[in-house]
Amino acid sequence: DLLCNTKVGAFTYFVSGRIRGLHVIGRYCSVANDVKIGEINHPIDWLSTSGFQYNPKRFGWYSEDVRKVANPCAAKMRSYIKPPVSIGHDVWIGAGVQIMRGVKIGSGAIIGAGSIVTKDVRPYEIVGGVPAARLSLGVYRHRPLQQRRGP
Repeated sequence: DLLCNTKVGAFTYFVSGRIRGLHVIGRYCSVANDVKIGEINHPIDWLSTSGFQYNPKRFGWYSEDVRKVANPCAAKMRSYIKPPVSIGHDVWIGAGVQIMRGVKIGSGAIIGAGSIVTKDVRPYEIVGGVPAARLSLGVYRHRPLQQRRGP
């Protein structure tokens, strides 16, 4: 489910998932199964969390009174939606990850399986958890071999 206005870099692959709000993903990225990128949040301070407020034409059973409420809400919803996700080069996104709209992920980052990413991820940062938090910052690659420790 990849939208046609998304830019996908060379040698990037997706196993499976749902891509709704992705502006760009760089080269050499690995996206595992069941990843969700750019889903829209439900506002929690509105009349309802139901989608009837977002798109007045969605259900078609509206009375004129409901339309008077739904039309302004739909306009408000468009301003509520955050910008699409941007992902740099050589990013590894683990299985079951959800990346919320408005997030930017820097090149070389790793997102642990099952994480929910709600904030920007710095280049070469390793994050994981719900919500995703820093596990390590960028010392895992791009150092001379003799300085590396571990696998």
